[in-house]
Amino acid sequence: MTITYFTRYTTHHVISWCKQLYSLSNGKFRIVETEAFPSFRLEQGYEDWAKRYDWIINAVTDINGVKEASRLAVESDVVIFGGGSYHYQNMRVENTNRLSFKMKERLYKDGFDKMTDPNVMMDMHNKHGKFVNANLYYLCAGTYTAYDVHYQGFEPHRLLKWGYFPPTTLHSDDLFVCKDKKEFKLLWVGNMEPNKQPLMILPVLKSLREKGYAATLTYIGSGELYDSIQRMVCSLNLQNAVSFQANMPWYSVREVMKNYDINLCTSNYAEGWGAVISESMNEGCITVASYASGASCYLIEHGKNGFLFEHDDPADLEEVLTHIFDKYAEMTSVRIEAYKTLTNQWTGKEAGERLYNTIVHLLAGNREPLYKSGICSQAPLLFDSKDYKTLK
Repeated sequence: MTITYFTRYTTHHVISWCKQLYSLSNGKFRIVETEAFPSFRLEQGYEDWAKRYDWIINAVTDINGVKEASRLAVESDVVIFGGGSYHYQNMRVENTNRLSFKMKERLYKDGFDKMTDPNVMMDMHNKHGKFVNANLYYLCAGTYTAYDVHYQGFEPHRLLKWGYFPPTTLHSDDLFVCKDKKEFKLLWVGNMEPNKQPLMILPVLKSLREKGYAATLTYIGSGELYDSIQRMVCSLNLQNAVSFQANMPWYSVREVMKNYDINLCTSNYAEGWGAVISESMNEGCITVASYASGASCYLIEHGKNGFLFEHDDPADLEEVLTHIFDKYAEMTSVRIEAYKTLTNQWTGKEAGERLYNTIVHLLAGNREPLYKSGICSQAPLLFDSKDYKTLK
């Protein structure tokens, strides 16, 4: 069985499940890259995997690679379409009804108020709606993706849970032990842009410190809101409580995470996934994330392996942080459960195995998902956090 994955370029968020598919298919798995590997990714610590594996095909500058990509788009038994692959997706659907998957974050990141915009409607139809009768399943990388895709006409059983799978690191339980403490170190990592809402933490931090909690915050990253954050820090007189670190490779960030108590993800519904959530859970940080982030409700069970809050409610975030501070000695189990989630359940190896088994299941003529929960199970149709809370 030949399986092909089309993507712009290969990253450490996908290579582990790709390697698993290569193994399970007895070497009949290929990656087709449709864009040149960007140099800025090297600065972020990414690896150009095409230089390591000869089963990654260059469909950008290699004419033979382009020809092979076109052949594989049509002739592969199974194709998985990632970013930058609409040309090949059209080619496959026009020439065959063989099994395909589309890996996608949510569609309406800019909000549902754009749903009736004629240009948006046409774009959605061309990229998604027109494939509704094809033999196509969606790998929904994010809690709210399934709802968006279902709106295009896709049946619920064709919408499967998926995500991004950074490398798994293993630790001893000693890393996760929590004891009573008086000082708490908070961390925020990411691009400082509006959808990630880095500013919302600062008034909360100010309030917590005024109530006697010795909390400090470190930002790692850069972006358009950097200057605004600096100004708010000064206006709230938090200069002694907030520090900044420049961008660093992803693996360095993960080392830093081990030295912090809590990692914050404050994104709104425009956040497709949020890899820092899975990374911090793996590294022993207590993860506090908004319901709106794509990864949050897939990975976090509130109070068991992390904590959730409403992205537009600073008081909710403050309440969660206050609870953690007051009960910090009881947080060992939360950290251990988070670690187990990311090392036993949501791993690239598990994703590759479940996707392969799902492929075999569907090729045998089954229509319903093979798994009842977790990766490759049917993704629930959730419009927002209210739907999630109702589901729970």
